[in-house]
Amino acid sequence: NPVTAISYRDAVVWCNAYSEMHDRQPVYYFDNRVLRDATLFKRVKVPTTNNQFIIYDYYYADTVTKDIEANGYRLPTMAEWEVASRGGDVEKEEWNYAFPGVKGFEDGKSLMSNQNYAWASLSDYAWSLKNAQAKTHDVGEKKPNSLGIYDMAGNVYEICEEVKKFENPTDSLDPKYSTFLKGGSYQVAGLFPFTSSYFQDVYYTETKKSDL
Repeated sequence: NPVTAISYRDAVVWCNAYSEMHDRQPVYYFDNRVLRDATLFKRVKVPTTNNQFIIYDYYYADTVTKDIEANGYRLPTMAEWEVASRGGDVEKEEWNYAFPGVKGFEDGKSLMSNQNYAWASLSDYAWSLKNAQAKTHDVGEKKPNSLGIYDMAGNVYEICEEVKKFENPTDSLDPKYSTFLKGGSYQVAGLFPFTSSYFQDVYYTETKKSDL
């Protein structure tokens, strides 16, 4: 089964640990130190108006710096995920498929008018809300794409490297950080399994879910 119920913070720390296990240079740092603990944070006190202040916890993993020369492991960027899901070769037919590995529906053409057929085709490659029986499944039970990669669509979301800072709607001085997810999951019946960069989901960096 795919590993689930870990957060973006957990994932970057695990990447560093796996790098060190294999004698590779870790990628993720905070304050020039290798990040080895997803729970590390700094408590910040920010003054507001009328001599008031707010306190929030500033997690190191949310704002890591990356050593781009390091040979260690890291999360994929959204662009890298898209290239992998499309088959990796712009000259191949699969590059234009709307779903990883699924022939046809190039960039969504005719998809909306043929949804039943589209989802039947996708079921050969992906576990979604329509066929997963509300649970994850072992990797490799469906067909791979042309690169031999399984479950690029469905089963569980893949966490990508990009992180975006969102201002807390209740207080703009208390930022929240979110990470981008690709590929859809066993809980999704919508269009998130698309290869297109226009289709992604967003969760907080602290979020842990059974389909993530």
